[in-house]
Amino acid sequence: HAQHADTADYVVNSGATPSGWVDEGITVTLETNTDRVKIGSATESGRLYLEGPASSASFAMNLYGDASVDLPYSSISALEMYNEAGGGFDTLLGGGVGIGATVTPIVSRAMTFPTSGYALVIATTELAIFHQVSTTTTATLGVSMQSNAFANNQKYTWAADYNAPTANFFDIITVHGFFNVPSGLSTFYLVGQANCLYNPNIYEAQISVLFVPTNYRMNPTEPSAGLPDIGGRDEFDANQLPPDALLQEMVKRETASIRAEYDARLDAIQRQMLELLGSQSTENAGK
Repeated sequence: HAQHADTADYVVNSGATPSGWVDEGITVTLETNTDRVKIGSATESGRLYLEGPASSASFAMNLYGDASVDLPYSSISALEMYNEAGGGFDTLLGGGVGIGATVTPIVSRAMTFPTSGYALVIATTELAIFHQVSTTTTATLGVSMQSNAFANNQKYTWAADYNAPTANFFDIITVHGFFNVPSGLSTFYLVGQANCLYNPNIYEAQISVLFVPTNYRMNPTEPSAGLPDIGGRDEFDANQLPPDALLQEMVKRETASIRAEYDARLDAIQRQMLELLGSQSTENAGK
C-alpha cells in the first residue's frame, strides 16, 4: 500500500474521474445510483456476454426474436415452458402418393412436448381419384398418432355415387383431430385408405400441429391434462403445491367463481322482480 500512497493521494485530491463501479465484497454496484449500464451505441451493435466455466449466455439488443438471446443448451426446463404453446408443420409437394386397401401414411410431423397436454392436428390434401360407373369408389382420410391405423372416431370418407359417370375426380380435403398427448416425443400422421377400381393419388398435402398445455374444462371437477408431472423433478419451490393439492385449489377457485356468477344472476333476478312488483303496486294504487 505504501508503494502506491502517492497515487491514492492523487486520486483523492485531484478530482480524478471515478471508475463508475464500487466493489462491495460479494457484489459490484454502480458508484452513482442514478447511473445505468449501457452496451453499444447508435453506431455500434450492443451485445452482452455472460461467461462461466462451462457455458455462456449472449444478449443482442439490436436483434429481434430468438436471435436476440443465446442461452446454454437445455437452460430452459420443461416446467418453465409449461404454459408455452407451440407448433410445427410438414408438407408433401408433388408427391403422387398412392393409397390402397391398407391404411397408408401420407405425410407426418414429429413434435417434442415439454409437458402433457393437447395437440390440435390439421391436415389438408389434394385427392385425385378415378371412378367408374356401377362400381364402389371411396377414399378415407384422417390424422392419427399411428402410421397404419386411424384414430378412434377420427376418419372421414370421400365417396362417388354408384351411378356417377366414369370420370377422374379431384378434390381438396381437410381433416383434423384433437389429441391428448404425453410429454416428450410424439409423431402425427395424415393417413389414407381406399376402396375403388384404381388406387387414388395424393399430390399435395400439409400437416400442421398446434400444442397447448391445458384445456378449458367443461366443469370444475374435470381434470386438466396440463398439470405437470413432477416425477424425478425438483423444480417446484417450497411454496408451490403438489399436483393433487394444485388440482384441488383449481377446483376450489373455479367453484367459487361459478358460485359468484350464480349469486350475481340471482341478485339481478330478485331486483327485477322487486322493480316489477313495485310498478304493479303503483298502478293498482292509481286505479
